[in-house]
Amino acid sequence: MAHVVAVFAVAAAVVALTFLFRMANGNPITRTYRAEYLRSIHSIAVVYALLIVGAYIASALRQARERESHVARLEVQLGEARFAALQSQLHPHFLFNTLHGVSSLIHEDPDAAEDMLTALSDLLRSTLERGDQREATLRDDLGFLDDYLNIHRMRLGDRLRVTMDVSPKSEDLLVPTFVIQPIVENAIRYAIAPRREGGQLEIAANVVGETLRITIGDDGPGFHANSERDGRGGWGIGLANTRARLEQLFGDQHRFVVADRAGGGAMVEIEIPARRAAAAAAPVI
Repeated sequence: MAHVVAVFAVAAAVVALTFLFRMANGNPITRTYRAEYLRSIHSIAVVYALLIVGAYIASALRQARERESHVARLEVQLGEARFAALQSQLHPHFLFNTLHGVSSLIHEDPDAAEDMLTALSDLLRSTLERGDQREATLRDDLGFLDDYLNIHRMRLGDRLRVTMDVSPKSEDLLVPTFVIQPIVENAIRYAIAPRREGGQLEIAANVVGETLRITIGDDGPGFHANSERDGRGGWGIGLANTRARLEQLFGDQHRFVVADRAGGGAMVEIEIPARRAAAAAAPVI
């Protein structure tokens, strides 16, 4: 109703200004004000309507852009919150499992248990120094992993056999912090520690095109056997957490494959975009 009233008011003002302009320039007035008003109101109403519709469309587009921007900010904040929650989940889980390994040595070998606690203290200090860092170089993550493996070597001795095949080209690439440790922990817990003879742990990393591929394998019973034993498909918190963090960081730009190996044992393969620490956005050619 406001616009209907405004159309008549605008038409009246336009006709009045037209008459004043003609009079000021000495042009003859051939119609009465009423006739000119009735003649002009239709075209004025159309122009007015077009202007109003254009204004509404511009306002709607602006509000839509603002909503999209707001939604995008919320999605980023939600993603960061989810990632922080996943990252914080790893610390107590890692600590409890490692302390369990220490407790198993206290009565069997007190000196080894003491050394293990010292190593655990150093490892936790390294963990805290990283804070909430989302990513690290593969070299740093493997350094942390080696400290973690040293703790298990104290407990398992020769029963834990580790081979690494890491290409130099991959060492400076970025990976999610602690991406390998939960998978190795899962392999030690299910494939190596329960067996009297222990087992073999194989870790490999190489660059394939613009992709960093990380493979962790063992010679244990495989995921199928673990699923029958623990009812969780051989999946602990660490593996589920790793999958969720990769999904959060890379979306559909990653692969996370968990499978039994044809020759026996289990295998986890991770593929993520290859990015250097100095220029995280630049792919490796």
